Amino acid sequence: MAMSRRAVTLALISGGLAASNAVTPIEKVIQLIEGLKKEVEDDGKAEASAYDKFACFCKDTTGKKSSSVKKGKDSIDRLSANIGDKTQERKEDITELGERKQKQEELSQKLDETIARCAKEKAEYEAEAADLSKAIQGLKDAIKAMKDSKPASFLAIRESLSKTFELAEAMNLLKTPKHKAVAALVQQKTKVDPNDPEYKFHSDDIVNICEDLLTDYKANKKDLDD
Repeated sequence: MAMSRRAVTLALISGGLAASNAVTPIEKVIQLIEGLKKEVEDDGKAEASAYDKFACFCKDTTGKKSSSVKKGKDSIDRLSANIGDKTQERKEDITELGERKQKQEELSQKLDETIARCAKEKAEYEAEAADLSKAIQGLKDAIKAMKDSKPASFLAIRESLSKTFELAEAMNLLKTPKHKAVAALVQQKTKVDPNDPEYKFHSDDIVNICEDLLTDYKANKKDLDD
């Protein structure tokens, strides 16, 4: 009987323990909810961390792109302004080039005219210089012949001296009546007798006039050469 009671007691205790260790449906739901909660919380933390990283990435990337866009816009504005300046400079260069070409044509034409004028003046100078040189030499020879008392020599060069007086008259160097009278004497076609008193009377005048003309001719020759 006693054994039976102990057996029953043990059975009741075991049953109680078994009953106490059993999980009820509510507890199981609670456990599932708590598991889901923890999983959701873990996922939320992971997503929050990923979002923070993505937000930082977006912020950094946006900043870099914005800076790059700003630099690109500044560069475009600067290059556009530079293109505008270069375009204006090109227009000005084209205008200046046209003006230079026109100026060059004008200078070229002026140079041709100057060359032609200088050639003409050179020819005129050479002709006049040759006449003056001949006149100077003729006067020197005539003066020397008359001072050396060689009237025959004077008669020999009278034709040359006549041309000298013609040139002097053309240059308005024979101004006084005495000058013109002596010139007429030298230029006369008849034979001059050195012993003729008229010739002797005018010989000194002729020498003086020739010396005056020689001085004037040399001065004119110097001016012409200058």
